Amino acid sequence: DIRAGAALVVAGLVADGERGAEVYLAAVDRDQAAIVFDVIREMVRQDEWLAANLKVVPSLRRIDFPASASRLRVIASDAAGRARIWVASFQSSYAG
Repeated sequence: DIRAGAALVVAGLVADGERGAEVYLAAVDRDQAAIVFDVIREMVRQDEWLAANLKVVPSLRRIDFPASASRLRVIASDAAGRARIWVASFQSSYAG
């Protein structure tokens, strides 16, 4: 279910507590990445706390969480021809 996967990555963005986290959600292709991003954007719009604390950047398919300098990106994977959306979350921070 797309909504469940979207909720997991949004939770990873806001609830992990890691500063500077980068969370990625990989879809099979650009069309599916757009669908997933739209689901996340709508989720943010409908939730008062998310709407107040996250910044949606549609042109980059990115959601920023300024309070922790973290971001979520929805990307298209290289897995051409697959018929489903792969939800993957990779969190990384760099303290340099």
